[in-house]
Amino acid sequence: VVATNVGGIPEIIKNNETEETILKNLENFEKKKQSHTPGISLAQMSVMLKTNAKYVSYILKKYRNSDFSNYINDCRIDFIINEMNSNPQLLQYKISALAEICGYPSHSQFTSIFKAKKDISPSQFIEFLKKKKEKNSNN
Repeated sequence: VVATNVGGIPEIIKNNETEETILKNLENFEKKKQSHTPGISLAQMSVMLKTNAKYVSYILKKYRNSDFSNYINDCRIDFIINEMNSNPQLLQYKISALAEICGYPSHSQFTSIFKAKKDISPSQFIEFLKKKKEKNSNN
């Protein structure tokens, strides 16, 4: 019999201190924007968090409600959206440059993931931000 927590996720870390340490390491991982490491794998992330892949998967599911791939993609897309909103000069960059900034190996991979996550292409989003900026500067 596998004990489950309130969220229905099987408990695999039996030590609260271990779980808290991994969660702190995850928060540092996020602050340092290590999700932007090109080609990052679950195994590499596990090393960065000083634990194993099984524990990382468990922590991501429990605290971020996500699996590894979706978590990395969400971090990257949220980052580049925030950057474009706060640094208007990025709106002049090519899509391939934006892809590289947030860790994607190709323009096409970045574009397809961006569109899947936000229901709009990066170029459409850039146009939207440009129009929004122009409207705000006219007011």
